[in-house]
Amino acid sequence: MSRFIGFLIILAGMAGCYFVYQDYAAKQKDKHNHWADDLRVLIQVHTSEARLDGKEETWFASDSSFFRIIGLMHEAEHHNYSVAETVKQATSGAGMTPGVAKMVADLLIENHRIAGQLGVYDDLQNMLRLERGEAPVSQAKGWEDEPLAVGFLLSPLVAPEAARSLANLVLMPKSMRDMQTDDLVGFTPDMSKKWLSERLITPESHQAILAILAAKKF
Repeated sequence: MSRFIGFLIILAGMAGCYFVYQDYAAKQKDKHNHWADDLRVLIQVHTSEARLDGKEETWFASDSSFFRIIGLMHEAEHHNYSVAETVKQATSGAGMTPGVAKMVADLLIENHRIAGQLGVYDDLQNMLRLERGEAPVSQAKGWEDEPLAVGFLLSPLVAPEAARSLANLVLMPKSMRDMQTDDLVGFTPDMSKKWLSERLITPESHQAILAILAAKKF
């Protein structure tokens, strides 16, 4: 009987060591998440491209890096890394203020969800397109074979300075992107105030937004 109890004690100890090791391995995996490092580089590349002057169609000049970011988030998930944690690690070291980093992280995670809903990751050709920085094609019901594009939360017609910010870019069907206007659907005065405080928009754009929103009430 004493041998049996001793065996159970040893077994319990081995199980405890196993779970401690699993927890340690998981933490080490997150700590050495090279997908976060790769994503951080792409985010910095996008930011750098967004500041270039003299390009034609500057609103869409950095679509390539945006698509590559979408693809890299899926790659991280495919290799069993948390997309949310990977993105948060990447943005926290990308040279942005904490407020902007959170806004960028939240929207990138949302874009990853949108890409999944549109069936982007269901098509191997889409993965190749994303890797090359090219627009993917929707596979979702009702949107089959619809080219996807980079749209905006806040129209560049109102705040051109925010046109390339990753806090402003949303993956959507190209036909929807082409119909976007300056009507500020879903944008609120509080959002404008937040964007102003984080210097994503200028005081002039903030006032223009408030004026548009006020006019819509009448």
